[in-house]
Amino acid sequence: MRALAVILLAFSVGTGSLAQDAPEVQSAPRPALSVATTEVGKGAVTRWLYAEGVAQAARKEFLHFRQAGRVIQIAQDPEGRELRAGSYVEAGALLARIDPRDAQTAMDRAEAEAQAARERVRAAQAALEQTQAEFDRQQNLTDRNVGTRAQLDAAKGAYRTAEAGLLEAQANLIVAQAAVTAAQTELERTELTAPFSGTIALMNLRLGDDVHGAPTDLSDAAQEQSAAIVLIDDAQFDVTLHLPPFEAEGLTEGKPALIGDNGTILARHIRGTSDQDPVLEGTVWSVSPSITLQRRDVTVVVRTQDPDGLLRDGGFVTVWIAADHAENTRRVPYDAIIQRGTAYYTYVVEGDTAVQRPLTLGLSGLDHVEVLEGVDVGEQAVIRGQHRLSDGAPVRVVEVE
Repeated sequence: MRALAVILLAFSVGTGSLAQDAPEVQSAPRPALSVATTEVGKGAVTRWLYAEGVAQAARKEFLHFRQAGRVIQIAQDPEGRELRAGSYVEAGALLARIDPRDAQTAMDRAEAEAQAARERVRAAQAALEQTQAEFDRQQNLTDRNVGTRAQLDAAKGAYRTAEAGLLEAQANLIVAQAAVTAAQTELERTELTAPFSGTIALMNLRLGDDVHGAPTDLSDAAQEQSAAIVLIDDAQFDVTLHLPPFEAEGLTEGKPALIGDNGTILARHIRGTSDQDPVLEGTVWSVSPSITLQRRDVTVVVRTQDPDGLLRDGGFVTVWIAADHAENTRRVPYDAIIQRGTAYYTYVVEGDTAVQRPLTLGLSGLDHVEVLEGVDVGEQAVIRGQHRLSDGAPVRVVEVE
């Protein structure tokens, strides 16, 4: 046992001395990581607000007959075709007519009464002139002590009576003329005319239909259903949007906007990669100062001109509003940015080394982000391979395919 202990002790001492005499092993250098970069440059950055809404003609009228009656005429267009949805009409053009006979009879009666009232005024005027002359004659006789006081008083009384009769006749004429005006209005209400030049969006009339006057429910949906004709000016449209309050904060009238069928079309238009997609330009027409109680949002209206008829009244569209814009500002693409919590970083290549830089960002655009602090124009920011990097890592720059 003692011999075994001596052997183990000698072995341990020997191996210890071998470990002390072994050469020091150095770690291998870190391999360079392949990355792609882009040069930090300057350009425009626009912050867009994205929303969807309904386009409606800026001017739209729900036309109703103001009295009950039966439709006896629907007007024709210049080519002799009966008016219909899609027909264009000029301001003041006749659109339709209901039976005017009752209204015409009332008009004829009112005009006859007005004519009789005018005759009574003329008669009263003549009577007044006659009594005026007699009063003047009696006054002259009295001044010459030829006439009696009783005769003068009688002439004066007759004059006062004639004067009152003229005033009454004139008042009756005013009433009769008002009745003519009212009857004329009722007669005019048997016709529907275009209040402005536009396109018929809806025609709810047929010959022989009985109409019952204007509705009491004034909502757009109820009026559209009950209106005889809906007329729109389809050269100008309003798009109503509902934005969250935090997005509408600071939004003002006059901001430019783009309108299209969807966001893909608008993005291609902004990038200039397609000139075939129909896109309209508009401006913010109004921004509500209040938050709606029902939706808890802010109502924004964008107005646009549509001379080529790209929009349909009631159509669903996508709108991008240029809320903020910076021209010729320092910027990097989104691929260059790394987010960690609430902080933002990028890696720039210095020589053969990746250096991490904290960033202070400004506006966020479609493809680029404005950089307020953190990198300089001309530096190479990593856009591929950055998620494998750490500060000071060796890198090898490769071309982006």
